Amino acid sequence: MFWYNKAFFDENGYTLPTTWEGYGDLAVQIADEHPDKISGFLGDAYAVNRYLQAADCPTNDRLSESEVHINLDDPNCVRANELLTQMYEGGALTTQGIFDGDAAAAGVNMVMSPGAVWWGNYLFRDTWKIPAEQMSASAPLTWEGESSPTAGNEGGGLWGVSSHITGKQLENTLTFATFVATDPAWQVELSTGLPGYGPIQDAWLDKLADDAYFADVPAVQQAFKDAAAAVAPYSYMLYDTGAAWTETVSPTLIADGSMSDALSTFGTELVNRADSVGYTVTAE
Repeated sequence: MFWYNKAFFDENGYTLPTTWEGYGDLAVQIADEHPDKISGFLGDAYAVNRYLQAADCPTNDRLSESEVHINLDDPNCVRANELLTQMYEGGALTTQGIFDGDAAAAGVNMVMSPGAVWWGNYLFRDTWKIPAEQMSASAPLTWEGESSPTAGNEGGGLWGVSSHITGKQLENTLTFATFVATDPAWQVELSTGLPGYGPIQDAWLDKLADDAYFADVPAVQQAFKDAAAAVAPYSYMLYDTGAAWTETVSPTLIADGSMSDALSTFGTELVNRADSVGYTVTAE
């Protein structure tokens, strides 16, 4: 979804962006008017999802079990490159990652960013200690010229069942899988993340009102729902896209390379990793 510091926006009279391009423009404006404020993190493994996946840039475009489409020159990657270049050169992004040891110091100065549902309690409240009634959220952003918002995915739970399980053990395993995926006793009462199972999402979202942390609870609840339906296609491959990102993008920028240099280096590393685990890589 799109997180923002509502208290900061209200105090300074800023209008919440609804497009990726509007986000870039406002980020640079805020960085100019408030040099201590930032609008995003680049240094963690999820940054590739926040920006490239949300642009529908083909990094994890699975064509078959043995073939993948990777092309950082694709127009959708170019628009992500242009957005990140604008924001980075405008002083609106940090090369830190959200999990860095000193990220909290930057986090309290983050005024807006695309980010996962779990950022709310895990990062803002529990890790960065941002005071209550400041942070809020809106639906994921839309690219200009498109009618639907797009978002990346950052984490989430995935359960698998081995095909070798049979008989009574299989029955028990499927009962367990159904329980952890759909039962409110687990997904509502104990889970810290929005359930993927739609029928119990409202019960989990009701807990946000009891928690009373966010500045506009109804808006955050609706944003959570909107975000769940806006995730751009992304396949989990045998190569590690996030590791390729962290090992190339921030190091290139810190060494005074451009954003285009960083993304080009990332693309080359991604292709190399895909090759190394046996994929045939196509740019078409």
